[in-house]
Amino acid sequence: MAEDIDELNQAVKDNREFFIDRLDLKQVEYLLAHEVLHVAFEHMLRRGEREPQAWNVACDYAINQILEDEKIGRKPTGDDAPLLDSRYRGMAAEDIYGELEEWTKTTGYTGCPC
Repeated sequence: MAEDIDELNQAVKDNREFFIDRLDLKQVEYLLAHEVLHVAFEHMLRRGEREPQAWNVACDYAINQILEDEKIGRKPTGDDAPLLDSRYRGMAAEDIYGELEEWTKTTGYTGCPC
């Protein structure tokens, strides 16, 4: 049994690739600043009863626009590219969430508008 667990642990260690492993130093700077801003803006406390995934999307749009405008780090590209839309420039996450919620009602789309 212990041997099986050791083999499984080694397989996981050998085969995993972390998101951060694909990033260069400036992209890591962007990612860390992004996560710090979630904390600084108290996004986890401001969610209230909002749908968690849509709230996170709204927060990401707000944060990423700030990072872009302030030229902090370099945003990841390709499949790792962040949510970014200049129409949300200067908007609070609550306002972005409201626009995303309205878009969902208008289109009838029931998934996350990301």
